[in-house]
Amino acid sequence: MLSLRLLLACLLLPSVFLSHSASIDSPVWFAIPGALSVLLLILVVTEIYARTPAGLLRFGLGFLMLTPVAIYLFAQLLSYELQGSYFNQRFFFHFNLNTLITAGQAFTRVIVIFALWMLSLWLLLGRYARYPFQCQRISTGSVSCALLLALITDPGLFGSTRDAIAFSLATEEFVLENTDWEGLNLKAEALDDAEPAGTAGKNLLLIYLEGLENIYTDESLFPGLTPNLTRLSEQGQGLNNVTQTLGTGWTIAGMAASQCGTPLIYNSDVDGNEVDFSSFLADVRCTGDLLKAAGYQQTYMGGADTAFANKGRFLSMHGYDRVLGRNELGPLLADPEKMGGWGLYDEDLFDLAVGEFDRLAQSGQPFALTLLTVDTHHPVGEPSPSCTPYARIDNSILDAVHCSDQLIGRFMDSIQSHPAYAETVVVLMSDHLGMRNAAFELFPPDYPRKLFFLALNHERPILQQDEVSHMDIAATLPSLLEMEHNLSFLAGFDLTALRKPAPLDSVAGLQQEHAIATINSSIFSP
Repeated sequence: MLSLRLLLACLLLPSVFLSHSASIDSPVWFAIPGALSVLLLILVVTEIYARTPAGLLRFGLGFLMLTPVAIYLFAQLLSYELQGSYFNQRFFFHFNLNTLITAGQAFTRVIVIFALWMLSLWLLLGRYARYPFQCQRISTGSVSCALLLALITDPGLFGSTRDAIAFSLATEEFVLENTDWEGLNLKAEALDDAEPAGTAGKNLLLIYLEGLENIYTDESLFPGLTPNLTRLSEQGQGLNNVTQTLGTGWTIAGMAASQCGTPLIYNSDVDGNEVDFSSFLADVRCTGDLLKAAGYQQTYMGGADTAFANKGRFLSMHGYDRVLGRNELGPLLADPEKMGGWGLYDEDLFDLAVGEFDRLAQSGQPFALTLLTVDTHHPVGEPSPSCTPYARIDNSILDAVHCSDQLIGRFMDSIQSHPAYAETVVVLMSDHLGMRNAAFELFPPDYPRKLFFLALNHERPILQQDEVSHMDIAATLPSLLEMEHNLSFLAGFDLTALRKPAPLDSVAGLQQEHAIATINSSIFSP
């Protein structure tokens, strides 16, 4: 029995220490209660295991008890390694079959490690299932207490439960008719059933930069890393105070919030995943819906599979005529086998986008072209083969950022020489802040991390604000295009027209979060 417990501890405990060493929002010493929790679980499981008759029944029971524990620990490790945090809405929005298949193509090594880890566990259970145990057993009451203590000492589980209770206690039941819309910095008009309508204005070229945040453009930290973005910033208007808020911290969340004016906040993490694959913001009115009503042709192009995080379904529901990802764009390459782990390299995406921009420009209709880069995807990045590495610091993410800068510069040179550019507004923005990646060790601990945002070729100036969010970008885009329209955004403010209200205090912020979660769950996603 003792040897089984030692072997299980050697197999399971490393995942706990690796998880908390990768955390960016909790201290490393949280690994101690995490390890205690696992040791208590091992005690509980092995006690039950030893009391079960030897043979297939014992193996089956051990399999049913320890397999979920191992999957939980590995998923926790994956969550910390990829985003530096315990399970959250960002994690659950990606925890589905389509997304896992796409991610599996980029993380083949992780899948192999997981398979070997689970196989080792099952072989260990099989080895000890055949022999009787001679040991002094712990009382049933003690086993029950150990199980309860294991659940309480798990820092992630305890923290999530605590936060859920605090959120529930801090917010009253949401009643639509009693909502203080102005006091919560929300707009009731966004819930109107009126179909979006507007007059066409300029064309739109919207480029989401995967995890490419403002810190990479700081010359004092990374000199010469983004010369083309610096050059373009001198031609347009940038914002240095765009903040990532709750429900905007991953790609589809950033895209939805910056086009629909609401963050992806739901009444529970799991509900968020269910909404994602049922009626994902089906009844919210987004920029894409407005552009469609105004006669725009709209195309989305991205190197990854459009099924990843359900981007394709979301965009198709909200006005996009063509949604092109890995499966649609791959056959158009001279070498269809030339793919990175996530899909097309950005160099091929931008080359194809030049042709799509020209096709849309020749259609005779106003148009919107949306692009999403992928070379800078965490955790290590995957620069396009044609790029020159960053010379000053040997770092894979910085190489990818430097590569994206080169490709953006080349792409924008092509677009700016096109006749249609005169009537095209260009917006380059981060989809979200970079998740935990190979460059994090180079970030100063107290650096105020902000999203990158740059608008080019627009007439209406953006008023400087104390703080800007994804949702404000959604409300501002139609004005940059010089459209007249009837659309209102739940949590966004037009930055060309007025100054935003002051940020909410902590209590009102929780009330606003609760209101948005309820609206998203029951009204925007019925």
